[in-house]
Amino acid sequence: MKIKTIYLASPYNEKDKLQKVAQDLEEAGFEVTSRWLCEEEPPFIKLHQVAEEKLTSYAYRDVFDVLRADMLIFFAHDPTEPIYRGGSCVEMGIAIGRNKQIFVVGPQQNIFHYLDEVRHFTTWEDCLAVLANHGK
Repeated sequence: MKIKTIYLASPYNEKDKLQKVAQDLEEAGFEVTSRWLCEEEPPFIKLHQVAEEKLTSYAYRDVFDVLRADMLIFFAHDPTEPIYRGGSCVEMGIAIGRNKQIFVVGPQQNIFHYLDEVRHFTTWEDCLAVLANHGK
């Protein structure tokens, strides 16, 4: 399958790093569907300080963005470190449920990263090199 659209899943506090990843992908000819990268909320926002309607709209927007992507790239973290919010894990679950192609960059963070259909990369540069052959 030719990959045209990609969703980037990572904890919100990695937004600056993922904006650079999105730029790399766009320069390589892909569309990034992750609108959360354009949010103006502070990176460590306290969920209880945000109106429920706004949180709901963010959640539905992210679900839609995952569904409209051809693939999801999950940026994993050390599995011995706690996950405080976990939205990126939910996004990966949606992608698994919809049989989307999934790449994980970083360590195998949870049991779903061991699925046969999930492809792993140690670095973003390794992942991008493979993606260059999937697009265009």
